[in-house]
Amino acid sequence: MPRRGLGPVEGWLVRTGGVVGFVKGCFHPLPRLVYTPRLLHGRKTWAPRPQAVAAMTRCFDFPVPVADPEAADLVSPLEAAENLMRGECSTRACRAGRLLVSLLEAAVGEVGVTGGLAYSPRSAGDVDLVVYGWRAAERAYEALRELRERGITEPHLAGGHGWSRSDEALHSRLAAQRLLFGRLNGVEYNVRLVPCTRPVPCTRVRSLGRGRAAGVVCSAVGYTTPAYYRVCGDQGAVLVVTHRLRYMEIPVGSRVEVEGSLQEVCGMRVLTPDHGGRVSVAALPGDGGGVG
Repeated sequence: MPRRGLGPVEGWLVRTGGVVGFVKGCFHPLPRLVYTPRLLHGRKTWAPRPQAVAAMTRCFDFPVPVADPEAADLVSPLEAAENLMRGECSTRACRAGRLLVSLLEAAVGEVGVTGGLAYSPRSAGDVDLVVYGWRAAERAYEALRELRERGITEPHLAGGHGWSRSDEALHSRLAAQRLLFGRLNGVEYNVRLVPCTRPVPCTRVRSLGRGRAAGVVCSAVGYTTPAYYRVCGDQGAVLVVTHRLRYMEIPVGSRVEVEGSLQEVCGMRVLTPDHGGRVSVAALPGDGGGVG
């Protein structure tokens, strides 16, 4: 597999030592790639333990696992999708994954497979897909909307692993209209729409402590990874950025409260709820408490 010109890297499968994980984000300490462990010596984990798997990178204020593409075994989600479509398929998750890949490929051309279907399709319990590029992301989101309107998919009403009570409360407000989460033939699916089509060098992220923003979502790109919200309140506007699906698809006009890490990124102040924060919706646009 070529190591130069990797192309889009979000969702790539990483095997290094006794660790199986997935590359996260667009910004990386090149030539190394940031990833999140999912299996540590055969045991599933949702809590990164960087001290056990990798060295620190100076690009962040906290330790993160990194992989050397020259040394690690990498599998592209596009390659994983090809393996899924031509391999043995005897489970509900595998069949649902094949169907959703086919349905989305008709709209966007290329769809990647990540998550459990990428490293263990026989035991995977859900479907995780990824689509790359702005135009493809727009087409994929519209395709997901059409699938929901036609009744091919349905909302996923349950929560996710490791969600807090506030996460579950947020999802209960938004589940019926969320398209990135859903169920297909009874199987949960998650789709990440990633505008980034190649890794870029990470910028230094400086922590400014904890922060809070309350107000109305006055503009947003809420369906991509990352998602961006401009929250307008009495103290002005705050940019909220999140990589977590649980905080995506909040409609413009919603009245929200966000708590999390306040960071300086490229000279801009950014509030992210991703690490120990929360997002709550006090009112949706149709409730009479939002705007628009």
